[in-house]
Amino acid sequence: MTVGRTRDFGFVETEARRLARSGRYPNARRIERALLEQRVPGVEKVFKNRWTQIELDRICEQASKQDFAEPPQRSAVTATS
Repeated sequence: MTVGRTRDFGFVETEARRLARSGRYPNARRIERALLEQRVPGVEKVFKNRWTQIELDRICEQASKQDFAEPPQRSAVTATS
């Protein structure tokens, strides 16, 4: 694999994970389509890997379960002496 292809492969995987964590995509298939629409080089090769698809599906599922409507509340614990 050449340096350019390795870089493309890494970029596609990183971008796919970023999209999965966003919570806007239900599964790897939708992420693949989004990257193909953007004409990102190397998408087909990365998404041929079933383990990558499984990982992205898992990340999408986790992201969909998170509640992004409100930021997490910090507890108001104060130290008393």
